[in-house]
Amino acid sequence: MPVTQIGNEVSTGSSLPETSPDGTVVGGHPINLQCTVSGSGSYSLTLYANDNDNGTTTINGQGVTSQGSTSISGTFVTALTGTVYDGSGCTLTFTFPGKTNMLPAGAVAIGPGQIWGHVSCPAATAEGQAQGSGAATCDVESDFLFENCAD
Repeated sequence: MPVTQIGNEVSTGSSLPETSPDGTVVGGHPINLQCTVSGSGSYSLTLYANDNDNGTTTINGQGVTSQGSTSISGTFVTALTGTVYDGSGCTLTFTFPGKTNMLPAGAVAIGPGQIWGHVSCPAATAEGQAQGSGAATCDVESDFLFENCAD
């Protein structure tokens, strides 16, 4: 079940995601997007998306290369239940699930001010949802495209 969803895959036969610039009204409310992708060859990234209705997504990483990373952290909040999912040691790849390449011809997966990716946090903890003697763990996945970011 999606925690936060801004835009959808385009249904016109394209595999590219629909994009929504910061401030765009989606579902009757404006979205808030902030991002920084800085570096060259090895990148630092801070990505934030809030759809002001369903929840927020925050993804951070250091030392990210064009091969991806296994040291990404993510925080995902669903407004429906207020549950906060925190993941560390998450994996960043440059494919959508079930697709070998999500990039259009000639595009780069990561560069100054832009990133297309998929983050997988298979052991994110769900704060406030106890399971046994600790917090419940969940598999949280996120597909995203951020462009025109600070660099």
